[in-house]
Amino acid sequence: MCADITAPVIVCPASIEAETAKDESVGHVEWRVPAAVDNSGFQPTVTVIPALVPPVLLPIGNHTITYTAEDSNKNKARCTFAITVRGPTCQMLARFYTRENMRMQMFNVQSKPT
Repeated sequence: MCADITAPVIVCPASIEAETAKDESVGHVEWRVPAAVDNSGFQPTVTVIPALVPPVLLPIGNHTITYTAEDSNKNKARCTFAITVRGPTCQMLARFYTRENMRMQMFNVQSKPT
């Protein structure tokens, strides 16, 4: 009898970028939970760290999601992807005075809320 030393195969989604809604500090994020396959023909156990089930609300910032697939012989495979949640960008009306003629100039400026 041969020993199974082959790890399952699991593939994570690509990295995700999400944006919060206006006046919110969390962003709505969805992804497809990866399925794992194993050479034994049995379904490996899949766990995730942190323990999240999409869709989720994540705070602004960078998050790393790691899935682990384990077969009945304790062979493991991991995959990881990143989620970046950003606050919304705002349109601001900025006023600048030119030195040459001291006339007020109006400009649209892209900025991030503080």
